Amino acid sequence: MKERDDYCCQLCRETDFRTLNVHHIVPRKSPFILESFIHSPMNQITLCANCHSIEHYILRY
Repeated sequence: MKERDDYCCQLCRETDFRTLNVHHIVPRKSPFILESFIHSPMNQITLCANCHSIEHYILRY
């Protein structure tokens, strides 16, 4: 995912590779979604640690 997203946070555009994480858009714990989709590239996005924390705080999971 990081390579696909040009090693850049897709929200704030941070490029410090040490802070980049892969975030699942649909949570990994979603009981009604196929596991094959949960782990597919379509369900993943590169976020920096700060944006990743904000996403989890907003979504509360």
